[in-house]
Amino acid sequence: MQEPEKLLRLWLELGYEPTTIVAEPGQFSRRGGIIDFFPSTATVPVRLEFFGNEIESMRRFDPASQRSLETVESLTFHPLREALPRHAPRVAQQLATWFLDQPGDDDATSVRPDFEALEEGNAFPLLEYYLPWLYPEAASLLDYLPENTLVIVEDWQNLQDTFEEIEQQALDLREERLQQHQLPPDAPLAYHTWDALREALESQPVLHLGRGEATPADEVLGNLFLPDQRFGGQLRPFLDYLRKLRQSGELAITVTRQTENIGQLWSEVDAVIAPVNEIRQLDQAGLTTFVRGELTEGWVLNSETRHLHLLTDAEIFGWRARNPADASARAPPRPRRTLRTGLWAILLCMWSMGWGVLRASLSARWAATSAN
Repeated sequence: MQEPEKLLRLWLELGYEPTTIVAEPGQFSRRGGIIDFFPSTATVPVRLEFFGNEIESMRRFDPASQRSLETVESLTFHPLREALPRHAPRVAQQLATWFLDQPGDDDATSVRPDFEALEEGNAFPLLEYYLPWLYPEAASLLDYLPENTLVIVEDWQNLQDTFEEIEQQALDLREERLQQHQLPPDAPLAYHTWDALREALESQPVLHLGRGEATPADEVLGNLFLPDQRFGGQLRPFLDYLRKLRQSGELAITVTRQTENIGQLWSEVDAVIAPVNEIRQLDQAGLTTFVRGELTEGWVLNSETRHLHLLTDAEIFGWRARNPADASARAPPRPRRTLRTGLWAILLCMWSMGWGVLRASLSARWAATSAN
């Protein structure tokens, strides 16, 4: 049993928006004993029919035609946003004095209009601005990692320089807001400092692809990876290259969307090799292996014991792996194949807009093999 009023109040506290007609995720509406609700993670909304305080039925429906689809037995929903309006009244009380010192509503730079929305616990576009007060104990991605997660740092110095540059920009913006009285004097920091991040990394196993803080130049792991040859769509030179690698005993793994075609051409010059969908362990791969899938680009790994060539459509044809976000929404999801993981890893990499976090997979077995 769930009283409708309590349910509606809960959705408001989680950031959902009341509307006349539900049309997109994050909305709900009520017409008497009927409540339409569109969960943030759902593809279609759900219609709840009440008899008093009891739910009689729950059905998914098409928001365009309003036609019922199928009946559901349970309903799962999640917070709509990072900043939950349910905590906003506490922030309004904490900052009440500062809000009262703000210019009137006729001043476009005034933040006083936020006070009423916070006090009433309503969602509004600038609610995330008050995250440091909503959640005083800020967490970073590192706080959510499983124990003993391997953190891979691509370029420590580049990471530090970029982080410190962003941090300085934040400090400059903070000073500007303080001078304009758009930020309380005792406002907490809205980000993690570089010193805090570095301290957090000290509690995690870290693998540096480039130079770390104390990594000798001759021990940089990234120096073992080199770009492989490119063939620009010329398949005959590519097949000849694979044959030379095979004759010299070097491992060559080709990850491509054209496995059947390339495999057929290979069978005309050498033994038939059946394509595979994945490689769980390196010792499962032969000297020449074709894997169905796509990767951004390949490399050559030169260790003291062996050479491994990873070739992709980028080397063979000059193609780049497609971004899943660019695919048509009507197309069925296509599994992306990669070397399977032996452990979870977090790759800290540098992007043009700052630093990002890319979850990557490494083969623990290959890491151990190449290190020996």
